[in-house]
Amino acid sequence: SASLNSFAMIFGPILMSGALFYFTRPESSIHFAGAAFLLAAILTAVSLIPFQRGVIANRGALPDDDGTTGP
Repeated sequence: SASLNSFAMIFGPILMSGALFYFTRPESSIHFAGAAFLLAAILTAVSLIPFQRGVIANRGALPDDDGTTGP
């Protein structure tokens, strides 16, 4: 978890400022100031895929209301 957080803190600003620079420069064919926000939304949506797989894989590991585990 800490390594992923460090990775995001290093490359996140570079990626987002690069997207903002590319889509707001005068010679850009598409002027879109919200590109960094769209990229963040796409990355968030993609990150939900492994999260959902983990939830499905570990569904039986949590105790039920009566204290038992499993289906």
